[in-house]
Amino acid sequence: IRAPYFISYILPYLLERYGEEVVYNGGLRVYTTLDVQMQAAAERAVRQGLEQAERQKLKVSQGALVAIDPETGFIRAMIGGYDFEQSQFNRAWQARRQPGSAFKPFIYTTAIANRMTTTRRIVDEPVRYEILGATEAERIWEPKNYDGKFRGEITLRMALEQSINIPAIKTLAEVGPQTVIAYAKRMGITTPLRPHLSLALGTPDLTPLEMASAYNTLAAMGVRAEPIAVRRVTTRDGQLLEENLPRRELVLSADVAYVMIDLLKGVITRGTGRAADIGRPAAGKTGTTDDYRNAWFIGFTPQLTAAVWVGNDENTPMRRVVGGNVPSRIWRDFMRTALEAQPPQDWPRPDGVVAVTVCLPSGLLATATCANPRHEVFIRGTEPTEYDYGMSAGNGGDATRVSGPVPLQIVTPRGGQAVASPFAIEGVTAPGATVNLSILAQGAFLRIQVAETHLPVTDDGRFNYVFRPSMRIAGVRYVITITATTLDGARSTATLTVTER
Repeated sequence: IRAPYFISYILPYLLERYGEEVVYNGGLRVYTTLDVQMQAAAERAVRQGLEQAERQKLKVSQGALVAIDPETGFIRAMIGGYDFEQSQFNRAWQARRQPGSAFKPFIYTTAIANRMTTTRRIVDEPVRYEILGATEAERIWEPKNYDGKFRGEITLRMALEQSINIPAIKTLAEVGPQTVIAYAKRMGITTPLRPHLSLALGTPDLTPLEMASAYNTLAAMGVRAEPIAVRRVTTRDGQLLEENLPRRELVLSADVAYVMIDLLKGVITRGTGRAADIGRPAAGKTGTTDDYRNAWFIGFTPQLTAAVWVGNDENTPMRRVVGGNVPSRIWRDFMRTALEAQPPQDWPRPDGVVAVTVCLPSGLLATATCANPRHEVFIRGTEPTEYDYGMSAGNGGDATRVSGPVPLQIVTPRGGQAVASPFAIEGVTAPGATVNLSILAQGAFLRIQVAETHLPVTDDGRFNYVFRPSMRIAGVRYVITITATTLDGARSTATLTVTER
């Protein structure tokens, strides 16, 4: 039998709908969504991946793979185990296993939909929760990260790319478990979920089919397509008994889906899923559960979504198998073959999403002096409007502080710098802007404005001023404030403090 696991998936449906006599003896003609070449590629990838793991003595014996077309929901391939002759149990839709961190995208999708951004700062630190209604022994929950380390303040993007637990738990607590459950259900999770913070660790038991279906919603830019295996059924004479057309519903805005796709691309390019790189635009997430009992990779391109699970039927631990090794390699090998005849595609950026370059760690707009620029995408209206000119020479209180939407950079002096008068003040702003400068001198018994002037701006936006105080006093602090105003009234202000030597 070709594709026995796929047949074992559709057979119960046909028997329930038409009865044993008609199915086995009635001459039905069943037209399915299966792609024979993709099915062969899936079987080969799963078998070879598990055999390689066996040679490496990784103590993994079973796997499953489901592939779905994002546009239609058509199930293109289904592998439910290593060998159908050995075991007819179809792990692709009958086995319920914990997805681990592969559940995190549902949390962050909810967060992005609620106006959080990819540069949102989250503190990765020890946390302690009191679980109401739990037994005394289980009342206090102190979750940990996979590696037992804490990284301090990190971005939402890094938290997802590196699959860090504490930021996911904090985000889940902020947006609310019930809200996350609603989004997961909307995207395609059919298993009832309990509103516990442990959702962030992927504790519910889910099937590869529903995980593939839910991720498929992101691949289709927010359009949920119900999984379909049977396209149509006719009698022996060609009479149409049933036809299943794609059932599609918009469940996420394209803006939210696109930002999540961009985040999950980073999992493959920089994060835990680097082994899943297929040399074309793709996004996905790894998942690993406690004691290495389950390992997942669910990923997608615009043309195809696939979920891979590996583990053991007895739920025994594997030997350090995580989502980023065996499942990612199986997914990679399958997708490369399945898509080899199709040209690479990328997702078009919706009008409601803007791409900007930010400066890390602040997440503000980057300038030419930014040491760590990063391309980021934001839902329009959530992007930063202030520039990072924090060229600190000391602590944060000595940095140059800039606020406002107009580009404004003080090139010299730097905040916190020691200067010797006279000294130059130079900067750059938007061409055509009006620039005003004021300087306040402060000392033990002194607080006086010593300069206030309008500065000419060159055609390329540069300005300069040489400050010559009437008296030079060592230790005096000069608070320099520069304001740039454009013709439409937009304004930015930069403030820094320097000290006379």
